[in-house]
Amino acid sequence: MSRYYDIDGNLISQEEAARLLAEPDGRTIGDDSVITGKGTFRITTAHVVRDHADGGPVPLLFESLVFFDPLDGSVDPESSGEDVLSLHWSTRQQAEDAHAKLVQEIIEQQDIPAWAKDEV
Repeated sequence: MSRYYDIDGNLISQEEAARLLAEPDGRTIGDDSVITGKGTFRITTAHVVRDHADGGPVPLLFESLVFFDPLDGSVDPESSGEDVLSLHWSTRQQAEDAHAKLVQEIIEQQDIPAWAKDEV
């Protein structure tokens, strides 16, 4: 059975979850694009409402996705912009910190940082 949480980590009803899911703007932690020499990275982080821990001891309530559109056209245009990285966090603070770190390190390294790849 799925468990649902508000953005502060409080357990909520399925009805309240449906209301939150209908309001994506209120769940967005960050949405940034970084243009590099390789292409454009888009980093989004949001409160996902449903626990993504699959029965784990700590609920995973936030997800960071990194999408990539290469400049050289090496990706099929039909699949361009698909997520290349998906990371999950338990708390809003972790999600905010990780989002900022992802954006900053992609700017600095012009690529997805190694630590993020290792989290997958």
